[in-house]
Amino acid sequence: MLNFLRKLRQKNMDGKYLKYAVGEIVLVVIGILIALSINNWNEDRKDQEKASELTEKLKQELGQTAEYCDLTIEGINNQISFLQSILNNESANNDLANFKPPYGLGFLFYMSSYSQFFDPPTNTYEAAINDGSIRLLQNKELTNILQVWQQSGKTRINQIIEEEYLLGREINDYIARKYAPIFEGGLTMNEIKWNESTIKAFLESAREDGTLRYKLVERIELKQARKLFVNNNKLSIERLLEKYP
Repeated sequence: MLNFLRKLRQKNMDGKYLKYAVGEIVLVVIGILIALSINNWNEDRKDQEKASELTEKLKQELGQTAEYCDLTIEGINNQISFLQSILNNESANNDLANFKPPYGLGFLFYMSSYSQFFDPPTNTYEAAINDGSIRLLQNKELTNILQVWQQSGKTRINQIIEEEYLLGREINDYIARKYAPIFEGGLTMNEIKWNESTIKAFLESAREDGTLRYKLVERIELKQARKLFVNNNKLSIERLLEKYP
């Protein structure tokens, strides 16, 4: 009888300990889940703050890019206007013969070889891509504009610049072969620039040169194509910034 009571008591004690152990485990699990929830909440809050800060920086960078595009378009328009002056038989005017290219460039280099290097600000976007923080952005329209601009728009613009460069070399080689007699001894003193009478003689001869005129027309078309790409991307950026000020 005593053995039976002893076993029953031991069995009751084991049951109490088991319930206690299960209760402790449940409390530990609940504590871990609460800690994880708090940690996830903190991480989400930090990610949202980072996303908000990154969004503002990217919008500022896009605003700078739009301004850069405006300056690029202005430069392209000036070059197109200059080339069209030559093609429109305005070469007899002293204004064109006395034209002083910007940035200290020579007349022939500005006419045939010069193309603005296109390098808008992209530091914020590139850093976000490299460290993976671009994934935090919830504004898909913003990320799409950035992706199209970086992977398509800017790439195509620089391809056109490369085509302009190659065409410019062709024009330079052609001028060097055909117009060498005009340019011999035509440099101004102490400057690597052609004097006014040399430029005027070249312009008068170039007026009747169908091959050169064809190449200049092709150069204008490339500049117009580049201008179109720059302007379209600029308009997309401006629409986005107006929508999300």
